[in-house]
Amino acid sequence: MTSAHTSSRRTFVLLIASILLLSSLIPGGPIENRDFSRLEPVTVLSFNIFLASLLLTTCAAAIFVWQERQLGSPLSLVCGAGFFAVYYLDLWEIFPVSPTPMSTALYTIEAMGLVVAVLLMALAAVGWFQRGLTPDPEAQPSSHLKLSASGLLVILFASAVIVAFATFAALNPQ
Repeated sequence: MTSAHTSSRRTFVLLIASILLLSSLIPGGPIENRDFSRLEPVTVLSFNIFLASLLLTTCAAAIFVWQERQLGSPLSLVCGAGFFAVYYLDLWEIFPVSPTPMSTALYTIEAMGLVVAVLLMALAAVGWFQRGLTPDPEAQPSSHLKLSASGLLVILFASAVIVAFATFAALNPQ
């Protein structure tokens, strides 16, 4: 197994870990239960759309990394930077600011997410450097992801439902 292949597999694991960590923080869930009702609804909605987009992009990056496609490493680097920004801004109470303090569980998940984001960015950069911008002539062609129009609609609908739920839960704490 080549070092580039090993790097790809590790990047894939970090992408999946990032998806799971952020997904556990949906407002209204067992971990994220802070009150964001003081924020403007459009701000909360925009932030939730960004988070959903980050998760969907990370899913695409994971597929590209698994298939060892060229776009995998640079897209993983962008995703890592997105996760880093989200966790950094929240942990240092820059955005979003809530009068409700962070629970220990929330703080722990976000701290873990920040560490995973740094590792993801580093590993993605290494993978990008190792692979370079030219295709590996010995690499086996991988199958391309095929998504039907109905599959895309299901993903978009599910994303819209999640964004709506997260926005409602953030603006209407229990």
